[in-house]
Amino acid sequence: MKFQPVSTPRSTIDLTQGNGLPYWIFWFLVCVIFLLVVFIFLRDRDLRKKLDSFFFGARKKFSKLRLQVQIRLEEKKKNQILMEIGEKAWQKRIQPNLGEGLRNRLDTIEEKKGEMKERINKLDQEIFLLKQQLGDVDQTFSSQLKDLELEINPLKDKLAILEKQEEEIIDEITRLHHQEQKLARQINNLKREINHEEGEKAPKREGHFESTYYWLEEKKKEFTRTLRARLNQQKEVENKKRSLEEKMELLEKKKKTVDEVEIKKKDIQSRIVRNDQEKGKLLRRYDKLQEEMKPLFISLGEILEGKIKNEDSMMLYAHQLERINKNLLEMKKQLKEL
Repeated sequence: MKFQPVSTPRSTIDLTQGNGLPYWIFWFLVCVIFLLVVFIFLRDRDLRKKLDSFFFGARKKFSKLRLQVQIRLEEKKKNQILMEIGEKAWQKRIQPNLGEGLRNRLDTIEEKKGEMKERINKLDQEIFLLKQQLGDVDQTFSSQLKDLELEINPLKDKLAILEKQEEEIIDEITRLHHQEQKLARQINNLKREINHEEGEKAPKREGHFESTYYWLEEKKKEFTRTLRARLNQQKEVENKKRSLEEKMELLEKKKKTVDEVEIKKKDIQSRIVRNDQEKGKLLRRYDKLQEEMKPLFISLGEILEGKIKNEDSMMLYAHQLERINKNLLEMKKQLKEL
């Protein structure tokens, strides 16, 4: 059975192709809607008033904020100038009859600052001397330790040589002692043979025994003398060793003073730390007193604000204050009108 292909209707293909609106129609509709909104806005007075009121309020609020910031900056400049006026007037005793209470308080604070500054200078000097002392201790100890090492090292070398010599002497003494004992045994054996064969042997053989006996005795005496010499030599070496060991012991005791030096160093370091901490506290109190003087200077400057026009050293400050006051007055007036 054969299947015939089914043809797709043309109407279906047309529906699947280009079934959306063109783009220009969409933008045309958007423009129409925009024009309608504009037309409604132009016709509606209440809406226009509300929008104007909204934008005007925003501008007004922004203007107020800007003026407030400018006023704060000008007041900050004014306070700085007033503080400089108060400080200069207090230092140079300008218009001494004005602000007497403020001046007395400033004098009291300045006196405290002077005491603190004097104490800080003393602490600085103490810290400097302690650090110098610490450096001297380190240098002295290092130098002494180096000198001790230079003394100890040759003694160690000499002691090693003496110990080696002693070992060689002891070995030789042991060897000589064994040889001496061997000769003694030979002599004793020869004596027994002489006693046993006395009268039985010929005079020639007896003479041979006697000559051998005398040779062994002389050899034994020679070994004995050599053994005694080596024993004396061993005693000398032992005495030298003992002397070196005593010297090294004394030097090692001196090296142990490092612990005492370390204790001294730690004591100096702890004193430096304590002085640094005390200095830090004094500096913080000094800065606090310095900050306490600023509002007092400003108050004194406010008292003298209208009295410095005739002071030659204050003419510049007077002109600056006049300009700042004028700016402040104008800006506050504008702020009030908003």
